[in-house]
Amino acid sequence: MPNFRLEQGKRYRAEIKLKFFEKWASNDRVATEVEKVGFSDVEVTGSGGTRIGKATWSNNTMTVPLPSRIQNPIEI
Repeated sequence: MPNFRLEQGKRYRAEIKLKFFEKWASNDRVATEVEKVGFSDVEVTGSGGTRIGKATWSNNTMTVPLPSRIQNPIEI
């Protein structure tokens, strides 16, 4: 699993890959899960198994392992 550096106050965009029953989750539900790990101002768009998430990292700067469901993260 590759690592990714998150910097406090920076905004990021990534593809979120959902599997099985997760595919039926609303974008609001996916956004809530993203908020639980430390992001704010979360926006999720798309449907089905691929969503696009944009969010601001609110915690201290850190390097974290990148889960396989999070793909192509970039700072925006």
